[in-house]
Amino acid sequence: MRYNQLTQDQRHQVSTRMKAGHTPSEISMILGRHKSTISREIHPNTGLGGYRPQPAQQLTKEPRPAQIQPPICHTAWPNVTKRLRQYWSPAQISRWLKTEIDVSISHGWIYQYVLSPG
Repeated sequence: MRYNQLTQDQRHQVSTRMKAGHTPSEISMILGRHKSTISREIHPNTGLGGYRPQPAQQLTKEPRPAQIQPPICHTAWPNVTKRLRQYWSPAQISRWLKTEIDVSISHGWIYQYVLSPG
């Protein structure tokens, strides 16, 4: 399921309902959104004055910085390739790398490596 941000109107409804004493679960049912969506909205946008919908809306308009990929030891990839050819799962390879050669590569990175073109 794809995550969609709340609209400005929904953010104001969250604010109004929070002031009325509703819980995030109740607000999620009222708005027809998943409770994790409401929690992700409330948590970073709440300060001493409570939930602030206007700054939250402004943040959605700002471009996000590009995520920087962490450097991965290129000497580890031959180990990954070797184990993939031996039909190890990416999760098994990830655990092996961490315990045997103290290199952290998540199973997700290994999947990306397998699926990358070239």
